[in-house]
Amino acid sequence: MDLKQLNYFIAVVENDYNLSKTSKKLNITQPTLSQMIMELEKEFEIKLFDKEFGRFKRLTKIGTKFYNDAKIIISKMEQLNYELKQQSELFKGRVRIGIPPLILTFLCSKSIPKLIDKNEDIRLEINEDNAYTLYDKLQKNIIDLAITTEPINNKDIITKLIYSDTISCYVNKKHPFAKKKIVSLEEIAAEKIMSLPEDYIIYQQIQKVFKSYDLEPDYYFKSGQWDLLLSMADYADGVALLPKPFDDIMSNSGMVAVDIRPAIPWEIVIAYNQNIIKSPDTRYVENFFIDFYKKPTI
Repeated sequence: MDLKQLNYFIAVVENDYNLSKTSKKLNITQPTLSQMIMELEKEFEIKLFDKEFGRFKRLTKIGTKFYNDAKIIISKMEQLNYELKQQSELFKGRVRIGIPPLILTFLCSKSIPKLIDKNEDIRLEINEDNAYTLYDKLQKNIIDLAITTEPINNKDIITKLIYSDTISCYVNKKHPFAKKKIVSLEEIAAEKIMSLPEDYIIYQQIQKVFKSYDLEPDYYFKSGQWDLLLSMADYADGVALLPKPFDDIMSNSGMVAVDIRPAIPWEIVIAYNQNIIKSPDTRYVENFFIDFYKKPTI
């Protein structure tokens, strides 16, 4: 028995005992996966799965214990690899990380250079795309990590909150809102709104809040380019709805950020596929971002 067999066995269980689905995710043939299970059962002379009509249906009693023990073993090996490499202070692997352009612009502009400066041998491959596409790429093992907004429900994807704030209303200094500290959703709904497109989770979160108050916002212009949204809000004397952290970026511009009530939350998570073992380098990068954005306790 080796770690690969344990990982394959765990993957079968966590994909609802579906060998076809599991083999596709593992990028192996179904006969190879079936043979591996048979060899595992033969080696220890045990029965891991109950079958119905020739298909795996559930774990046997001993199969359940084997699954729980296998999860512990894999977790321990992963932790051991990470700690050994951490002790050597040498991380030289490639880590593929997906980040939407909006988040990459302001949230990661300081953290990524810090990470590279701290570990020059790490090779980051940044994959820029929207949140839904990035979660799909995590599922297909095209990327190792994603820093993005909270996803749709997916039992394969584990997320850890690393940053939270709210959405702000951006206007030019001549706009009536510029003199206010807070504006209401009703006030915003009556303005020309510059927004991210429908396939952005931020847009869907904002729209969900408007609908909960029976408001019909006037989406005057939509774009995935945050700077274009701000320019259009300035030109059309409208409002741009973007994350509050843009306050830092726009401090020297002619735009003003105004708080919205009720607040529209905006949360950033780091995500990974629990069915794929993380390399020590991937674990290091994950922990780096978690620690980097951790707010100091009082």
